[in-house]
Amino acid sequence: MYTIPLVKPIHTYIEIFYRLGFWQKEEESNYRKNGKKFSLVFFYGLFPTFLIADALLLDDLSESLRVMMIFFGCAIVYIKCLFLIFKQEKIFEYLNDLNRLFSPNNREEYEQTNKKLKFFSNVFDPYYYVAVITAIGCVAAQLPIFREDHDELPFFISISWNDSDIIYYSLFVFITLILIMCVISIMITPLLWYIMFSYSIAFDLLGNQWKNLGRKEMKKKDHPSHIRRPHRGTFVDELIVLIKSHQNLTNTVERFKSTFKTLFLGQITISGILICLSVYNLSVISTDNMFVIQSNAVVLVYAIADIFMIMYFGNKITDSSDRLGYCLFESNWIEQTETNKKYVLIMGEIFKQPLRIVILIYPLNLETFTAIMNGAYSMFNLLIGYQ
Repeated sequence: MYTIPLVKPIHTYIEIFYRLGFWQKEEESNYRKNGKKFSLVFFYGLFPTFLIADALLLDDLSESLRVMMIFFGCAIVYIKCLFLIFKQEKIFEYLNDLNRLFSPNNREEYEQTNKKLKFFSNVFDPYYYVAVITAIGCVAAQLPIFREDHDELPFFISISWNDSDIIYYSLFVFITLILIMCVISIMITPLLWYIMFSYSIAFDLLGNQWKNLGRKEMKKKDHPSHIRRPHRGTFVDELIVLIKSHQNLTNTVERFKSTFKTLFLGQITISGILICLSVYNLSVISTDNMFVIQSNAVVLVYAIADIFMIMYFGNKITDSSDRLGYCLFESNWIEQTETNKKYVLIMGEIFKQPLRIVILIYPLNLETFTAIMNGAYSMFNLLIGYQ
């Protein structure tokens, strides 16, 4: 057996969570832990309240819709913030489970698994830096030294109703701090992507074990030093071990889904709304306002990526579990006793129903992603009709 360590970006995220107070260490007192948690929750909860009040105070409909778009984006990030703060133990549990689920039996499997995880690391390592650069850009573009009027905050939040410099500077500092929290909170996203991607790899490794079922008996039988037939229970013993491994992996994925189903449902629903509003804003705003165009484009790309990635990794888990049936019938089952063949056929029937991660009524697959995009487009047409 080989041990697969966590990729480097995951260690970086965990260190950031500890340093900035989102996660607490065991030696800290319960009073200190709860104080940090609820201070972050209360401070960040002020932001959605401000956005709703701001949208109601604005006279321009397009500005109000833009602020509401930011509100929905803030809502999903707030949900991620809550899960990041209050699901620390669960996240560690699922990360620790990966050491048990990853079980490469040979050097080739070990290298292939490391290669897949390295690809994940190379692709998603820049995710944090892109988020940081975006937040810095949103703040820098609206710095008071670059603007004569004080009617917009970072991320182009309009406050055209404001006549006080004190209110403007106070809100500017507040929004800047909130953006820092947003950058930290969305780091839970690649963390969950990594866990889901790892589950698909675990199914692939389990499939390799199903392929090798009964191969040891065949090698012993072909070996000249073994004249006696192998024990009939060897195949059944291997089968029982693999059935338990499959059940264990399936239960782990189900527990993971149960823990984060609210987060996934929020992502699916709110990201669909964000796609609709950002496309609408891009279609009605003036083409010479490049900063606003860029902010809407960023929201659109983020919302699409947020939905697509969880659908993609959910789809990979389903595809990997669906291949188990093919792996089973590639094993040395044909040379077994009639009783053992019946066991194989029963497992074949079980494998005909691959593991599907269903959130409420939404299975996490690419077909659902297409349906959500179509729904967002229909909502966009309704908004255009009421314009």
